[in-house]
Amino acid sequence: MRHQFSQIVSRMWIPVLLGWVALALALGYVSPTYQSVVKEGEFEFLPKKSPSLQAEALFEEAFGKDLLSSLVVIVASRDHRPQGLIDAAERKQEYEELQAKGIENLPKQRKLSDFEFIDQVLKPRLEELSDKYLATPPVKPDANSDGEDATSSAGSRVNTFSDPIIGKLLLSHDGKATMVTVELMYDFMDDRNKPFLNAIEHLVKEDPDFQKQIPHGLELNVSGSAFVGRDMSNAAEESAKSTELLTVILVITLLLLIYRSPLLAIIPLVTVVISRQIAIDLLVLMASWGWVEAFSGLQIYITVVTYGAGVDYCMFLIARYQEHLDEGQTYEEAMANAIRNVAVPLTASAFTSIIGIGMMIFADFVKFQQAGIGISMGLFSALCASLTLTPAILRMCGSWIFWPNSRVEKISSKPGWYRPSAPMWDLLSRERLDQVWHYIGRTLVRHPVRILLTTISLMTPFAIVSIVYYDYLSYGLLDELSKDQVSVIGTDELRKHFPAGILGPATVLMKYEAPKETQNQIPEDGQLDKASDSQSESNENLDFATSDFAFSDKPGRDLVAKFTDNMKGRMKELNLADIRTLSDQFGVAYEDSSLKPEPEEADSSPLSFAMNLVRQRKINDHYVSNSDEYPGTVTRMDFIFDDEPFARNSISELNALQKALPEAVPEELKGKVSFYILGATASIRDLKTVTDHDQILINILVILGVYVILLLVLRHQIIALFLIISVFFSYLVTLGVTFSLFWLLDPMGFAGLDWKVRMFLFTILIAIGEDYNIMLMTRIHEESEKYGPIRGISHALTKTGSIISSCGIIMAGTFLSLTSSSLAGMIQLGFALGFGVLLDTFVVRPLLVPAFLVIYEQFKDHQKNRKQPESITTT
Repeated sequence: MRHQFSQIVSRMWIPVLLGWVALALALGYVSPTYQSVVKEGEFEFLPKKSPSLQAEALFEEAFGKDLLSSLVVIVASRDHRPQGLIDAAERKQEYEELQAKGIENLPKQRKLSDFEFIDQVLKPRLEELSDKYLATPPVKPDANSDGEDATSSAGSRVNTFSDPIIGKLLLSHDGKATMVTVELMYDFMDDRNKPFLNAIEHLVKEDPDFQKQIPHGLELNVSGSAFVGRDMSNAAEESAKSTELLTVILVITLLLLIYRSPLLAIIPLVTVVISRQIAIDLLVLMASWGWVEAFSGLQIYITVVTYGAGVDYCMFLIARYQEHLDEGQTYEEAMANAIRNVAVPLTASAFTSIIGIGMMIFADFVKFQQAGIGISMGLFSALCASLTLTPAILRMCGSWIFWPNSRVEKISSKPGWYRPSAPMWDLLSRERLDQVWHYIGRTLVRHPVRILLTTISLMTPFAIVSIVYYDYLSYGLLDELSKDQVSVIGTDELRKHFPAGILGPATVLMKYEAPKETQNQIPEDGQLDKASDSQSESNENLDFATSDFAFSDKPGRDLVAKFTDNMKGRMKELNLADIRTLSDQFGVAYEDSSLKPEPEEADSSPLSFAMNLVRQRKINDHYVSNSDEYPGTVTRMDFIFDDEPFARNSISELNALQKALPEAVPEELKGKVSFYILGATASIRDLKTVTDHDQILINILVILGVYVILLLVLRHQIIALFLIISVFFSYLVTLGVTFSLFWLLDPMGFAGLDWKVRMFLFTILIAIGEDYNIMLMTRIHEESEKYGPIRGISHALTKTGSIISSCGIIMAGTFLSLTSSSLAGMIQLGFALGFGVLLDTFVVRPLLVPAFLVIYEQFKDHQKNRKQPESITTT
């Protein structure tokens, strides 16, 4: 089968070449663009059973409206003035003083106070931009609204300090800043937000007419989840482009250094470019059919892995091709023999990576699933192309692949894995390189135990670091971005004046459920207690929006007040900055603040009475459910922590809050309510729970999958087990080195490795690391038949030293191209993968593995020699 396949590819190279071109063109024509099928966000990929998603579903059902998907925050601040923002009275007084000094014709911005500018200039411009750039669907009518506000203009989403419901919450306690918020119905990373966000940034930072109207000394900065998402999305797109460009440059440079022939350098690159594009087009097509889900950044992982592995596969084929040409074979014979010799080891190494990385499809986190599918597709495409497309291109080019070096029918009388004209032999002669690898092999045979123990002892400290700080991970979105991003700058300004938790309050839904076992329960004496029966009916009809003072038969508002009072006493313990509930709409933190509105004098006029009713109804609609399914039985409460939602201890704080909620429930509601928590921290907690579980599961599956492949290829349990242990040890060392490096770069600001690094590093490094071991082991098997087990190890190391090292350098180079990204997680992963591959290439594969094999063979010889005298004596 192998012989027939190699003969067909070598002879029928024209149909093979045309077939690949036709496939690439066809997929490129029928598949949509990648961005058209991308699903944005992090939390959108959580399992549907996640508690935070269940809480979000309850919110939408109970309140009859879509959950706020993202938010724009504009921070207006005046830091250098002790009194803070300038109100209308202060601006008028200042203006009169300037006029008294004889200063006339003051610019318009000097006449407006900060608050007047926000309401009269900024808010209308934001509403104008919102109407222009956001196609807003009608808002669902509330159940009790009688059709009022059944539709909403885009501008109605702009909130300022003048809002009668939440306006006071947008003012800082120090009086130096206020927020202007714009509510968006699209996800925080949705591309549909971008035109609107770009227009806001241009308005605030660059628009000359608008700049003239900003009061002197007032600073405007943009922030909010929408701007964070936009900056992350832009960074991911820029990273994909820069990574691919840098990868191409690195691959071409390294191949030119290795081959010093333009065509030999271009052929592997053409192969991986075509195979990578076919894999992505096929993935996009499957995503458009709903078979898979694509996410922003997946193409980066596919690109670097496909480039690295694909070029390695091509280099192994070219090396064998040149080796057979060196022996004097014709082009057709050399190609057929090269394909036949490399087909099995390349397929084995590729499927080791495919199966190892493909194990991520068993993860619960959908992003890991899709990454496993996408990367595996890229590897499979690269394998097929290296065994068919690369030979076809080589046959098409003929002797021109060696240009500008002359090509004779017989290149050299000396067989080898490299051509004598490669630059390796220009910088360091072939004999010298052979001597280096021969010296390493001879040293390993003489001192295998010493080399093994010394290498392990030098690597162990970093492995210990990775174990100790294994869970020291960062889940912060802002930690991903560089400090010069506008969203990061705006968030830093926001933190100066508001609690850090304002970036993502924990929204708690308290849902009332009357215990069914207490309803219509008949006492043992057969007599119903009228009082208890009456109370049961009252509880069944509980409505959080009403109180005893409203003479209602279903009061619940006072119970919310009791619950709030109970939680107030534990604010310091729970590290809470504020609590906002139905009974404290402005938050408990405003009780001693001058910003809290003073009690208004009683006004019995019909207009005042009507306005109070409208205001109270809006408050009720905000805090109490009004749907048919949950009529007044769900109330929302917002808990704002002192720490930001992405802080390291945010999850433990949320867990403490969740534990405290049932303890604060009034006696009347004990056992009758349940709590649901949503918000950024709740989503992050679910993300951590899911990914921690996935990490354990995938680790086990990857190790088992790769071990099975090694058993099938090597047919030796002990050696296969050691190869698995060696790459796992290399993974721990790499993780420890990566953690140590990035901690040293920023000891005070280091929040931990990005949460994605641990998973992708393990799956890729374990799978890819075994590729080189398989290549080495297949060569050892081949050389051992000629020179014996121990000498075969030394010869195989000499034969494969240069080619595997070159492949490792190229693979590491493609991974290191990720460090050109502006996302911290990509930079960390790029360094970790690059370092890990180099560690496998120059330490694990040439030192640890051969040293163990020598020790193992010597042990077998020793055991064999011990048994021989016994058998002679017995005879």
